[in-house]
Amino acid sequence: MAVTEQQVAELYVATFNRAPDATGLDYWVNDSFDGDPTIEQIAMSFFDQPETQALYPTGSTDTEFVTSIYYNLFNRVPDDEGLAYWIGENGLGGTMTRSIMIEAMKNGATGDDAEIIANKAEVGLYYASLGLTGTDFSLEDVDHTNVSVVNAMAAVDAEADGSYVEGIDIAVESAAGADVMRLTGDQAVRIDLTANDDQVTGIDLNSDGVIANDSVENNDPTAQDDGVDFEIVDAYARNPLNQTDSQNNFLGNIDFDGTGFDGDGVNTDGNIFLGGLGVDTAFGGIGNDFLAGGGVAADRFVMEYDSATGTFVARDTLTDELQPNLWNFDTQDDLYGGRNADFFFASLSELDPTDGDNLLIDGGSTSDDSAAGNNTSQDSDWLLIEASDDDEPVTINLSSEGSQTLRAETSGIQVTMEEIENIDASGNLYGFINDLSVTIGEGGG
Repeated sequence: MAVTEQQVAELYVATFNRAPDATGLDYWVNDSFDGDPTIEQIAMSFFDQPETQALYPTGSTDTEFVTSIYYNLFNRVPDDEGLAYWIGENGLGGTMTRSIMIEAMKNGATGDDAEIIANKAEVGLYYASLGLTGTDFSLEDVDHTNVSVVNAMAAVDAEADGSYVEGIDIAVESAAGADVMRLTGDQAVRIDLTANDDQVTGIDLNSDGVIANDSVENNDPTAQDDGVDFEIVDAYARNPLNQTDSQNNFLGNIDFDGTGFDGDGVNTDGNIFLGGLGVDTAFGGIGNDFLAGGGVAADRFVMEYDSATGTFVARDTLTDELQPNLWNFDTQDDLYGGRNADFFFASLSELDPTDGDNLLIDGGSTSDDSAAGNNTSQDSDWLLIEASDDDEPVTINLSSEGSQTLRAETSGIQVTMEEIENIDASGNLYGFINDLSVTIGEGGG
């Protein structure tokens, strides 16, 4: 029975968790073993390839191997029973080889596990069908859902038409009747929602931490946002336990401009901005915006010894930029509400990095129907806070509009603020993110 492209694509998934390159897929199906291979022969030959040997070097344990294949196929680690079976006498602990185990494992999948394999293979075959020959198109974001397939195929299309940008992925989602720009990656990005298309106006393509004014990095640098008028930016971490994970988090800095919705100080008609783990600067529009900084990755800026100069220097671990001191870097999220009433979220935690770390909030002092500083209901800005009993006492000082603070006295964590008129610590987020698939704050993800 002839080997099918589907079988070989599944083998790429299991072994590498990537899409098959068009050249490799064609070779294994049509040319290997004199054009008449079996899937078992191909699986065995995969283990002679440098890519396989690099992933699974000599000396790697059976437990490590089984865990890797589970993650490639099913996006999860093995349960105790499954691990015991595959490393036991019926599996690798007996006469079963690693190549045969891969085939047995994927052929025995059921339910969501089988759906994940099928979806990953579908995306992989789509990648190869477009003639793409890259060997690094990861399938780890594809799961059992159709939306993951749609997003992955959009990324394939972006690579095929040249719009793919390494280090940043833009997925188009929807929530609350609005278009959501879901960001993952690790490049600095400039977003301007005042336009109704091509709203990503700059990307740090060379990873030096700066979006250059060179008509390349600042000139419509990606097609991933084409044809969509976004109202929501969601860069919030989905894997806060691993703050280096750029597949599920956004690590780059964001400069954000909100759009000019007509604000009336009452309706929630503004933008939603959920920042990532970089250093973000966000300006709301004239509507009633909801802004959360997302925090800054805990190990983003570090002090280290420079043996060449014999001194300690500060290093940005994302861009490798060096400065004499930490205070030479901008290390905080800055949120500006601007016109009309806006809502800001801050979470305090002594033990975990979260939104309240390194945060500045400026509510703004203008509204549609009043001059600056009149503090009407249209410009009644809100701070929505989350804090646990570990952070007590929490002190809020709003007495001077130009110099306000939110402070956890035990840890010393402090949010600097201006022009905030109202506080709500009840957990009520006023429905802003009800339709978004995200939990914000200390328990976020």
